Amino acid sequence: MTEAGGEPAGTPAPADGEALLRMLGLALRAGKLAVGAEQVARMVGRGRRPVLILATDASPRQRDRYLSLAPVRAVWGDLLGREELARALGRRNLTVVALDDPDFLRGIGAATPRGGRTRRRRNR
Repeated sequence: MTEAGGEPAGTPAPADGEALLRMLGLALRAGKLAVGAEQVARMVGRGRRPVLILATDASPRQRDRYLSLAPVRAVWGDLLGREELARALGRRNLTVVALDDPDFLRGIGAATPRGGRTRRRRNR
């Protein structure tokens, strides 16, 4: 769930992209980050309610595909581009990652821009 300000409940919005990328790298090395469409869909399918981080330059079709996934806590879609995300996580092309670990989400809370748009998702 997100709070009225568009931030995930209990997780302050992150403050800068570089810090966010560092935290995502740590989460990847710790095995807590789902990387790419298949892993993200699998995480959501297991009912884990992750925060999705979607590349700003994702195509409308990709954006619709990921925004239709449920249940998720939030979708951060205006933080990082595909190239930035891919380069930071050692991939050639990357549009989406998902994270559900509460400790990493708290750490990321200090790492993405305030006022970043998130999409509120409800369990259906």
